[in-house]
Amino acid sequence: MKQNYTENTAWTLIGKELSGNITEAELKELQGWKAENSEHLKIYEECKLIFDKALSDGNVQPNTDAAWLKLSMRISASNKRKTPVLKLWHYAVAASIAIMLLGSFWVYPQFSTYFGSEDRSKWLSVINKDDDPKTIQMPDGSTIILSANTEIKYPEKFDKRSVEIKGEAFFKVVYNPKKPFKVLSDKTEIEVLGTSFNVRQKNNEVFVMVENGKVNFSAEGLAPILLLSGKGAVYNSLSKKIRPRINQNASAWSTKSFRFQNTPVNEIISTLTDVYALKIEVSSESLLKCEFNGVFDNIAPENILHALSFSMGAKLSFENGVYTLTGSGCNN
Repeated sequence: MKQNYTENTAWTLIGKELSGNITEAELKELQGWKAENSEHLKIYEECKLIFDKALSDGNVQPNTDAAWLKLSMRISASNKRKTPVLKLWHYAVAASIAIMLLGSFWVYPQFSTYFGSEDRSKWLSVINKDDDPKTIQMPDGSTIILSANTEIKYPEKFDKRSVEIKGEAFFKVVYNPKKPFKVLSDKTEIEVLGTSFNVRQKNNEVFVMVENGKVNFSAEGLAPILLLSGKGAVYNSLSKKIRPRINQNASAWSTKSFRFQNTPVNEIISTLTDVYALKIEVSSESLLKCEFNGVFDNIAPENILHALSFSMGAKLSFENGVYTLTGSGCNN
């Protein structure tokens, strides 16, 4: 039986699907709407493209009422003109949806847990005092991997799926659209439905890097931003600003997997130093400006350094606990 869809129903379903807040029943309904004709599918794809572009650009100030008002004005104007404005109208819809999503689906009550009245003094605490990562299985089935010297706290009754972290951890969150998962750290809040991401709280900064899925990242007094897969952002408590930052190897400390793509040597050395606590020196500053491409999965760090030195025509030596790269520059 063919179902009748109103305009508002279609936009609401698109909004919920793009923001990750759609139920299985609603997803089936949206799929039915897209399957009705090619124009519906085209509208959806345009909405998704412009929505993703709006998110990646950042600094989008959500205003749901304004978005719907603009959309209604577009519809009204197009009806009065009686001219073929469907293409332009689709883009207007897509832009409105992009704004609407940030306002109505991803702006949750900010810091409801972090600055709420809930007493966290009785939360359970786990501290990783070892050098190796420590894995914790949460009551909801989510997995948290703690880096060295990292503490995590959470309520014994895990109904609200909230945790507080000091240090660095990698999260694999079980999907639950009815109960978002919250990570609290240094006046920031990360809210997800189901995804994997890395959080590092250190030196007045909270850095979030998303591996899969979507993450809503907010800080006290700032509008929340949505981070998609492969995107990241850092909050500085001194400047009180959130700015984009991408680090493909943010979770390498737990996975021991490295991805270098036109990566400067100074960044590679910094990454290996953080993960393995190595001491690495170079004989010439020019070596630090070289770039390197490579993929390493569970490879000993000295072998990564050998590959790096070979690519630059440099020499690798090890003495008194220090690795040294000696050379004049990069191989061209």
